[in-house]
Formats: sequence, C-alpha cells, structure tokens
Amino acid sequence: MRMEPWWSWGRARLAGLAALCALVLALWPRGSGAQERATHPEHGAFTSDERAHLTRGELVSRPHRPGTADGWLGGVGFQVIDRPTAEVWRALEDLDAYQYMLPGTDLTRDEGPEGGARVLYVHQAQMGIEVSYCLRLHLDAVGRRVEFELDRDRPHDVEDARGFLELQSFHRTRTLVTWAVRATLGMGAVEPMIRGVVEPWLLRVPSTMKSYLEGQARDRYRG
Repeated sequence: MRMEPWWSWGRARLAGLAALCALVLALWPRGSGAQERATHPEHGAFTSDERAHLTRGELVSRPHRPGTADGWLGGVGFQVIDRPTAEVWRALEDLDAYQYMLPGTDLTRDEGPEGGARVLYVHQAQMGIEVSYCLRLHLDAVGRRVEFELDRDRPHDVEDARGFLELQSFHRTRTLVTWAVRATLGMGAVEPMIRGVVEPWLLRVPSTMKSYLEGQARDRYRG
C-alpha cells in the first residue's frame, strides 16, 4: 500500500479512507438473534423516532461511545430493505455481490473455502488510496447471519476489525438488516480525531446493500 503521511491529507481524503475501511469486518460476540442485540442495554430498544425511520427504509445508526481505555471505532446500524429475507440472504451467499453491497469496493474475489470459512479477497481504491485484504466469512444459513474476521495469515493493509451482519423478517415481505462493526485502522493517535468522519462510513453498509438490492439486483435473487 502506498500512502502519503496522514498529516498531509485533507478532510475529503480522510473520508475516502473511511469508505475504503468500511468493509473491514470480523467476529462480534454471539447472541441469540438480531432482536436481542437491538435491545441490548448497550444499544437500547428502538425509540419511536427510530422505528419511524426504519419503517420508511432509512438508516438508523448508533456510533460507539468511546471510553477512556478502548481505541476502536464503529457501532451498530439498522436498515430495512424492501426485499424478502430469503432473497437478501441469497445475495449474501453470492460472494461476487459483495463488490456492490459494500462501500468503496472495486473488486472482490472468492478465494474458496478454508477451515470452515469462505475467504473473500477485497480491493478498494478511492481518492488516491489503495487497500487490499482477505476476510474469513462464516455464513449461518439457519440464523441468517454472516460473521467476518480479518485473515491475518494473508497480506492485509488494515489493522483489525470485528463485526456481524444479520437478517430478520420485517413486516413479512421486507428485511431488517442489523450491522455491527468495531475496527482499529492503525492510525494511532489520529484515529480519535477523525472519529466523526470514519464512523458514519463504517455504519453505512446497510444503505449500500439497500441501494444494490432494490436497484440493479432487485430481481436477481428471486426464488
């Protein structure tokens, strides 16, 4: 990866870095389902305003509230996609589709199965910055859940991240996407300074999925 020093970047370029890192996901602690996590004390139940946003198909995001000891970015995002859950799940099983469902990505490649996971190569290039890495995807078709972890045994231009993506039926013919991510970008002391730019990009994955599945791929994953 070839980068200029971070102190020479403007705000727009830092936003570009955030977009490129939006795909950097990995394992989040297991629970018993998306609804439980949505009402977990850390996140709280949906407010009436949030429910209204979800019903209208808008993104609801809850950035992480940093403590004094932790050094990670991320949070949880929720959005409703106007497609049945079975169709959205079929898209998640299609590794070629991740190129279109995740921000700032210009190439994904299925590297095949390995150790019970599927390995996905990701390349992102935007605003003069290039990053590439591999993710280990753990797909649970019964729970309609995808867990991700950075494959540290392969070259990677990001430091670390953890997260999951889970689907839940919403009003029968629509799908609630729950997306959680926690990441460290390897930028040291500057990371807290750019939190307000990075976290919105990290949490926008449900919106990118929605654009793809309600747009060019609207009929692609019908049963």
